Amino acid sequence: MVISCSAFNCTKRWSKESDLPFHRFPLKHAEPLKKWITSMKWKDFNPTSCSFLCGNLFRQDDYVVSPGTWKKRFRPEAVPSVFDFPAHLMPPNKQPRRHVVRILSDNDASPFESAVGS
Repeated sequence: MVISCSAFNCTKRWSKESDLPFHRFPLKHAEPLKKWITSMKWKDFNPTSCSFLCGNLFRQDDYVVSPGTWKKRFRPEAVPSVFDFPAHLMPPNKQPRRHVVRILSDNDASPFESAVGS
């Protein structure tokens, strides 16, 4: 069986020479499984025991180094979040609205004064 990543636009495959980890879907845990599937944005995707995601899809803080060792362990609450989606699947880049406030000094005539003054 060839172990390959199930993510969109990812062609990574497991090999003995590579140190890239692959993670199985948490099939026995409904809450994390739902988060994983939602984050992948595949329509009607149903992972099986042969479905994997590569370690490139997870952030560095999704791993923890065990005390006394150099080996990284995968956090069970981790959710894949580093995807290479096309632009129409990416969330919109929303920035907060900026409100411009103009402060009038005593020298500035207000619009009401100029209309009423003459």
